[in-house]
Amino acid sequence: MASRTGGRSTGRAAPRPGVLASLTDQHFLAALRGAGEPVSRAEIARETGLSKPAVSAAAARLLERGLVEEVGVREGRRGGVATLLRLASGLGHSLALAVQPEAVRVEARDLSGAVTASRESPLAEGASRRQVLAVVRRELTRVHEQVTSPLRAVAVSLAGPVDARTGKVVTLEREAFAAGHVDPAHDLHLDNLGPLVVDNDVNWAGLAEHRDGAAAGIDDFVYVYCGTGIGAALFLGGRLHRGRGGLGGEIGYLRAPGGRDLTEAVAAVGVRHVDGYGLDVAAVDELFEGRRDPARAREVAALLAGAVANLAITLNPSAVLLAGPWMRHAALREAVEAALADHCLDRPDVALAGFDPLRGASEEAYRLACEQAGLPAGQEQA
Repeated sequence: MASRTGGRSTGRAAPRPGVLASLTDQHFLAALRGAGEPVSRAEIARETGLSKPAVSAAAARLLERGLVEEVGVREGRRGGVATLLRLASGLGHSLALAVQPEAVRVEARDLSGAVTASRESPLAEGASRRQVLAVVRRELTRVHEQVTSPLRAVAVSLAGPVDARTGKVVTLEREAFAAGHVDPAHDLHLDNLGPLVVDNDVNWAGLAEHRDGAAAGIDDFVYVYCGTGIGAALFLGGRLHRGRGGLGGEIGYLRAPGGRDLTEAVAAVGVRHVDGYGLDVAAVDELFEGRRDPARAREVAALLAGAVANLAITLNPSAVLLAGPWMRHAALREAVEAALADHCLDRPDVALAGFDPLRGASEEAYRLACEQAGLPAGQEQA
């Protein structure tokens, strides 16, 4: 039967009672998570705009399901007593792991969103794959010892292209951090503990900026990272474009003048990393801070600016975000902005952005963990 408003049919069926109860429960749980501390039924009613009877009914359902618990009382101003509620302890936690050339970082969150354990361990320059794996396993163990609730979901960030179909790093002929080829399923057995998502660090950092950073509310943008390697996250139509095999955005392999790829062309100017393929961030800093060789600095800036401009011409994004240690230098930022202004048919906005792949991974692991526990899931990964 169609519902009626003011005597006229709306043409839409009235929501079923079960659907209304589910929506009420989601609003209730979202308010409880957002409060950050135990709250009363009356406070949830004020926060959500739900009626007190609807809130009381939702509380009863959620208490029975074990999703919330009563944790004491608070005396009201007029002598009344309010029972306080919070998310049930022990519902579970999420886990995020980021493996970077400089360090391994691990973070666990409970289902209220609070960080309950966090570890960071630096990696020695030139560390082998075995050494990297040893650090990863040690830090995961230490976080596991601090958290007692069940693990609901895991997200892993790796410093290399990841095939979304397999969750494994794509092996390339030339790469800057081959020692970071960690297989979370095979090497760490993380696939046995709940949903597991794996992606590369630049994509995770771009996702973080899309959720609540410099690209919030922007559906078409390019996030460019310049550090030991050069890469990009491509957001097209509100979704992350990874390419068929996870190689979308690998702009370090774009062809540069002379037939070399962009990374090799930049390295040849004098900023090659001592370990081989890759770039020396300290050498870039010296080049742009010391100003002893302005011609070489201009060449590096021109190579990068040309690549970013070609990318923007091809994709026509609304914005280009610049991130990574290179972007500390105004001359580099200005060269990219000038190239975009001079060459783009439809000039995008340009903004600086942070680089925090662990944040992007942690937010997605938390969302998946909440979904697994039956809590409101929030924004889905692009």
